[in-house]
Parts: sequence; C-alpha cells; structure tokens
Amino acid sequence: MPNPDPHVQIARKLQSMETAKVELVRQVAEVLHAIQRGSEREMTQTLGGVVAVTYFLAHQLGLSFTAVDRAAAEGLPRSLLVDAVDVADFETIQRHLGTTR
Repeated sequence: MPNPDPHVQIARKLQSMETAKVELVRQVAEVLHAIQRGSEREMTQTLGGVVAVTYFLAHQLGLSFTAVDRAAAEGLPRSLLVDAVDVADFETIQRHLGTTR
C-alpha cells in the first residue's frame, strides 16, 4: 500500500525527476558516442532513449505529450537551418510530428 504522506510523495517525485535528468544527460552522451562509432543501430537506440527519457520527464513535470511534440516541431534551432536541405529536413520533421507552421 503506497504511503499517503504527501511529503514522502513529493520527495519520491523529486527523486524520480532528478534520476530522469541524470539519465537524459547520460543518454545524450551515449548518442555522441554512437555517432562517433558510426553504428546506425546504436544511434537509433540512443536517440530513442533520449526521446523516451524526454517524454518520461515531461510526464513527471505534468506536461502534455502533445505540447512537447508541438514544441519539438516548432523548436528546431534556426541556427541549424543553414541551407535548403536543412530547411527540407526541418519540414519533414514537422510533418512527422503532425504540425504545420
């Protein structure tokens, strides 16, 4: 039976969020290592891990998955959009996420 003490529940939630933040940083480091190794399988797995931890953290923070998806579609840094190919890639991501600008 879960402990109904609100202080314990808050402490557990904070611990869970701290663990998720550390895992997110670890996953990003793993993505960079996978890119260095050039393994498509590892890159896919580690990028998937980043996405999964991001959704987990969003849930822990009480954020809507839809809002996170919308922010992802709109949030690609413009500094990455150097040429027409980058813009086309960005538009592909937006379509994938089901949003339009």
